[in-house]
Amino acid sequence: MRPPKALRLGIGALLLIAAALSLMAAWYAMLVSFTLPPSFTATALVAPAGTQSDVALEAEKIRSHRILLPVVTNLNLQREYSTELHTPQELPPEAASELLLIRTTLRPIRDRQLIAIAHTANDPSMAAKIANAIADSYTTSASGRNEGTAAPAARLVEPATPASHPDRTNRLLPTTIALIAAGLFAIGGLLAIVRWKSGLSSNEA
Repeated sequence: MRPPKALRLGIGALLLIAAALSLMAAWYAMLVSFTLPPSFTATALVAPAGTQSDVALEAEKIRSHRILLPVVTNLNLQREYSTELHTPQELPPEAASELLLIRTTLRPIRDRQLIAIAHTANDPSMAAKIANAIADSYTTSASGRNEGTAAPAARLVEPATPASHPDRTNRLLPTTIALIAAGLFAIGGLLAIVRWKSGLSSNEA
């Protein structure tokens, strides 16, 4: 039995509306991605304390509040982040530390016995300053832990310097995700229409 004309028109209208919304969402994501402030990443290299097998473990220690809270305090990141996020009150130290961690990438380099500390910020000088502050906080803490032992001391191998060019990922990623989502939705809509028409044909037969 063929569905009523009103029902067919309603389904078609819903598909068109959904497709239009999908395209609008993709366009909005592309617009937002190109209006975002540029971000810059700076990387400091540190030689961790301990043996080669400790590289990954030492990288995890850098993620702790013990290492990050001194950076928050010394650079007054509570006020910095509160201003950036337009919060009515200054962020608590732990919240600022979590935000600091989110913007920091730690990568063990086992073949060179190093840890790369990369920080991303809207200002290239601030990105380098924070990456170096994290490296300094870690080497200071690690030196205190290993004082009086035979373990190699942690040291800064290469300080972070301000990037001369902004990152591209913060602009390309939202656009790519939006386009993929819109494409998948379009494919899903086409498959739904084909199945619907096939159902109509079989009912008419």
